[in-house]
Amino acid sequence: MADSCPCVVTIYSIMTVTTAAAQSLSFKSAGYALAPFPYFILLTVSAAFVPIFFALVWYIELTAGGFVREVNTWEFRKHFFVIGLLNALNGLLTLFANPHVGGVVQSALSQAAIPLTLTLSVSCLGARISRSMA
Repeated sequence: MADSCPCVVTIYSIMTVTTAAAQSLSFKSAGYALAPFPYFILLTVSAAFVPIFFALVWYIELTAGGFVREVNTWEFRKHFFVIGLLNALNGLLTLFANPHVGGVVQSALSQAAIPLTLTLSVSCLGARISRSMA
């Protein structure tokens, strides 16, 4: 679908950047809501993702009969474990930086992850990036 219309990729890119900025700013304003105790609200918001995603996976298990066998192997799941661990570390570091970094700067830094990911993919993984991917 994205190959048939280049405007779809542009729209998705704009939506991704916009929603990431909105998430950063709303996360920051939630941290300011409890001025002397920003860590409580930030930890609560971060911890809320666990039961939400658990409920989604449980729903899929119940309604669709589970996941395909290839997805249930440790070889497959260890990649998601590493991704989740790094994402949790990112969330923890963001949580403690939140009261000390301005919202606009935090949003700009979070968007720097896109070119950094491309650079690390090329240098560490030997990935080849085409113009349509960048």
